[in-house]
Amino acid sequence: MQNKNKDNSLNNTSFSFQLPMLFALILIIPFCFNFFIDSFVLLIAMYCFHIDNKKTFYMQHILTIFIFNLLSFLIGAIFLFIALILGFYAGNELCTTIIAVFISSICLYLFNYFIVFREFKKDMGCKISLIFATVTAPYIFFIPFFFLY
Repeated sequence: MQNKNKDNSLNNTSFSFQLPMLFALILIIPFCFNFFIDSFVLLIAMYCFHIDNKKTFYMQHILTIFIFNLLSFLIGAIFLFIALILGFYAGNELCTTIIAVFISSICLYLFNYFIVFREFKKDMGCKISLIFATVTAPYIFFIPFFFLY
């Protein structure tokens, strides 16, 4: 007696090895755009506040600004995810998104003020951190997901 299911094989199609590579390629574009925006805001802030040694200042601070910007985006995204799981997101999408952007902006301000720009005077560090918190806030949270499909 022969096995009739000999020609049938089961393949794991839900998670392939190409998926992490595709995910990494998709993330490169927003990361590059975010780095460009952070660089642009830092250059404008350096010229507005007359910071000396612009090249050294830029090289010392851009990576930490970029990393803390991504971390604050992640904190806002985690808040949105928790709100979605707990059911606060249904019907209050705009309010929940505004709160997530506000939380991310506060985290951006605190990271920049207390960690990145701590060597400045209080007034100047506060102004630069406030510029970064308002200009580089995760406004992309307001774009609906159905535009991605």
